[in-house]
Amino acid sequence: MGGPDAGDAVAEAAAMNPAAAEKRTVLLLSAAQALFQTSSVIVVTLSGLAGQALAVDKSLATLPMAMLMVAAAALMIPASLLMQRFGRKTGFLLGALLGGLAGVTTAAALWLHEFWLFVAGNMLVGGYQAFAQYYRFAAADAASLAFKSRAIAWVTAGGVVAALAGTLIARHTQHIGATPFLYSYLAMVLLSLGALVVISRLHLV
Repeated sequence: MGGPDAGDAVAEAAAMNPAAAEKRTVLLLSAAQALFQTSSVIVVTLSGLAGQALAVDKSLATLPMAMLMVAAAALMIPASLLMQRFGRKTGFLLGALLGGLAGVTTAAALWLHEFWLFVAGNMLVGGYQAFAQYYRFAAADAASLAFKSRAIAWVTAGGVVAALAGTLIARHTQHIGATPFLYSYLAMVLLSLGALVVISRLHLV
């Protein structure tokens, strides 16, 4: 008969070899996290600089970033309630759509040199963030007990990829073209479209 050590070995083996379905779900959520956080890194890196360029009153340069955080905090609970009613996949798709709309709005604001439109675009990024905060919880719920901690770690690891990718995108796109930062924020549109594709392949309730 197997003792406690045998039970621990079985649990460890299960964690190392999760079922194909849960592994696929967690990997997709990790990819969605990486795509979201890449956009987030771009915004954090450039929002103050773009705000400084757009604001007539330079003391308002960091307002777009501040309003992003306000929007994210304000929408966290509504996002949770919406997903309870319509499902997490629907909520995650909505969040990615907000991210794409944020990229279009902020890019338009830069093109038109409209500070308050840029603030609105940053608030849409906050809406995206409110939904994306639940990726790790979805991973935990999709994983078996033995795989749960590893699943959360995989999703969180998406941020490591994003830290590098977002910084590189911001650095190499901010000076392209006649309008500074325009292509950096357009990159958010592509990242959000990628997130939509990834999320559409999830099997979540």
